[in-house]
Amino acid sequence: MSRRGLTILELMVVVAIIAVLIGLFAGVVIGARRSANTAVCASNLRQLGHGMRMYADDNRGLVLRAPGFLSPPTADVMTDHYMSWAEGYARYLDPAWTQQGMSVRGFNLSKCPEHPMPWAESNFVVNAVALREGQPRRFGPLKFSLLSQIVNPAGVPYLVDSADQFRPNPMHPGMDFTLYIFHHTLYSELQLPNRSHTTVAASRHGEGFINSLFFDGHVQLITTKGMTLSLFDDGIR
Repeated sequence: MSRRGLTILELMVVVAIIAVLIGLFAGVVIGARRSANTAVCASNLRQLGHGMRMYADDNRGLVLRAPGFLSPPTADVMTDHYMSWAEGYARYLDPAWTQQGMSVRGFNLSKCPEHPMPWAESNFVVNAVALREGQPRRFGPLKFSLLSQIVNPAGVPYLVDSADQFRPNPMHPGMDFTLYIFHHTLYSELQLPNRSHTTVAASRHGEGFINSLFFDGHVQLITTKGMTLSLFDDGIR
């Protein structure tokens, strides 16, 4: 008795089924990878929260509120060293880390694996908002503040996911500010998601959600829909 081979139609059905299965499997793998990256991102932020508290314990209760600051914060600013918050915390969290020039690129806790530029010095933006009677200070970002003075530390984000790409600066056309931690700051309405000078991610871990470390040390996803500067108001006046 002769054996009949598969017809073209049957082959097409088999190929279609295989294609569907591959698509489903690929979706599961991509989803699992994104979930893992979100978990790593959140873990890094929690570790940075520990560094924040350890730094505060050793520096009169101060927490760092800008990508660059005078450390240790003293009245004698001429003898202080200008460096980033990540450098300040790296000293507590990564004993093997050593500073190379002004860069903190080797400090992996300042990164989020879901960011499209993991080679940047940081993938997070620090809350440097300083409100006085509801208006941001005109001279720029806040440098540091007392952790004990934060009115609602469980409700105010301290670090959040940074935008994929910062807007090019016409004064420095050859420089990508996304790469450098000194520009990873939030102190103006214009730096909120989808604004002209945005530094905060509009979406990273699910549609419209980003990771955030709060001043009390907990980490959670927050929505960027309708985000305003008041969310980052520490209540200090």
